[in-house]
This record gives sequence, C-alpha cells and structure tokens, in this order.
Amino acid sequence: MLFIRKVSISLPKLLLWLFALLVALLFLLVIFIRLLSPGFYHSVMSRSDLEDWGENVYVHPDFPSSYHDFVRSELEEARARVVALFGSMESSPVLIIAHDDATMRKYGRGGTKSGLTHFSPIGTYIVVGEDGANVDVIAHELCHAELAARLGWWLRYRKLPTWFDEGLAMQLDGRFPSWKHEWGFYTLEGRLEPPRDYLKENHIFFSGDVNLHYIIARKWVDDWFKVVGQAGLLLFIEKLKTHSFEVAYEEVLKEAQD
Repeated sequence: MLFIRKVSISLPKLLLWLFALLVALLFLLVIFIRLLSPGFYHSVMSRSDLEDWGENVYVHPDFPSSYHDFVRSELEEARARVVALFGSMESSPVLIIAHDDATMRKYGRGGTKSGLTHFSPIGTYIVVGEDGANVDVIAHELCHAELAARLGWWLRYRKLPTWFDEGLAMQLDGRFPSWKHEWGFYTLEGRLEPPRDYLKENHIFFSGDVNLHYIIARKWVDDWFKVVGQAGLLLFIEKLKTHSFEVAYEEVLKEAQD
C-alpha cells in the first residue's frame, strides 16, 4: 500500500521562501543587465562620479567649466523645441553629459560619439558626449524620451518602427541643413527609396548608410507631419495605444486630409 506523506508549510514560511526567490531573481536580473548593457547599468546604478546639476542632469566633473553656461542654454532650447513639437513636456529623463570616450563607454556605448538613449521600464536615460552637448543632439534624444513617455516603454518597443521614431526626432535636429537636397540627390526624388518596412528595425536602420536612413526617415515624417500637425501627432499617439502603427498612422493622415 502506497502512503503519501502530507507536507504542511505555514504561510509565514511560504512568504519567506517567495521573498527569497524574488530577491534571487532580482539579483540575477541585475547581473544579466550588467553584462548585457553595462552603459544602461551604470546610468542607473552608479552616477556617484558625476556632478548633479538638478532636474535629472548629471555632468562629468572634467567637462570644461567654461562650457557649463553654454550647455545649460542649449538644454533649455532643446526642451523648448520638444514643447513646440508636442505642446508640452511630460517626460523627465536622466541626462548624462560625458566628457571623453571612456565616460561615453561607461554610460553609453563604445563607438558612440554624440549621443544615445537607454529605454527601460524604470525610466529613460540619455547620454551625450562632448560632441553631443548641443541643442540639436539633446533635442533629438529628448524627443525620443518624450515619445516613449507618452506611449509607454512596452508600446514603444512593440509598435513603433525605427524610421518613425528617428524621423520624428529629426524634426528637432538641425544637423542636416541640406537634407532636402541630399534626399533628392541620393534617392532620385524618391524613386530609389526603400520600402518603409525595410527601415522598421533598429539593426537595419543603423547599418549601411545610416545618414541616408536618417534623411529618408526625416522626409517621411516631415511629409506626414505637415499634413497632420501637432494635433494629429497627439491623436496618433492615443490611437497607437489601441491600434496597430499602420492603422493609427493612416487614420490620422486621412482625418487630417478630409
């Protein structure tokens, strides 16, 4: 005859085991993030070597003091550009201003000179280098942060194509003053443009002729935004929460044209 022993675990002991399991999983998650994305890890966990300027802005202490007032002015202008595009600014990302390549590697990513943005469920972290401490780069990255804040991290990751995210940010970025001419020249006035789905994913957009991809994305979003305007952009963001990107994008465009 088979006897089955009944095991009884008290509720406090069960809760203790569950708590220990949660701590272990969190520890493993931190280790995983530390190995997979050290720049993001340091941006979140280790900013003690940076000067705190307030308003979530952190600056490397070796960043030339003679440029401090200039950077503060550029940051204010960058925020003003975001407000002009969206009507207000709802995001409050952490902004780290690095001084040299070593600092960019620590908080950002090796090989990045100007700037980048870390997106996560716990917040958005922008890192700009000395070459990127200007209104164009900061406004570009702040636009990414604002769109992520309004959509939410998961929806941005799941629904937003890279070409739209980058094309919208390029509306605030003046680093390509002759972009219309370059677009026309390199695409033969659009006849050699790739399909939009081709520039949907990060790994494609940021390979090959990246500057041309930026210019093409800017043209696509510029054409769309000229029709829909700020009201259409805000409506698009709301529609994207319940519709696919294609449906939200086309519906807003059609409504603006009617």
